[in-house]
Amino acid sequence: EGPALQLRWPGGSGQSYRLQLASSDDFAVLLVDERLNTPTWTAAGLAPGTYFVRIQTRDPSGLESGFSTPRLVNVRAAVQSGGGLPVTSSDGRPLARP
Repeated sequence: EGPALQLRWPGGSGQSYRLQLASSDDFAVLLVDERLNTPTWTAAGLAPGTYFVRIQTRDPSGLESGFSTPRLVNVRAAVQSGGGLPVTSSDGRPLARP
């Protein structure tokens, strides 16, 4: 299974959410655009790197908020040295578990 990115945020009764993940803070290219019924999201298999996430809330009547301020998320390499540093291949890319 390996490690996974897990996000949680406060939510209200009956609310649903839209989560977007992108590699840039302008969200020009979405990597994830997902509707959620709970204020949690889990992603396994994301490549190590820096991502931006934003969330929109929909209340029970269907009214949608604007997107939240983008938050920076750093995904570390799944394979780490004994000191907690990423192990890299000869081209400098972090290794991940198969």
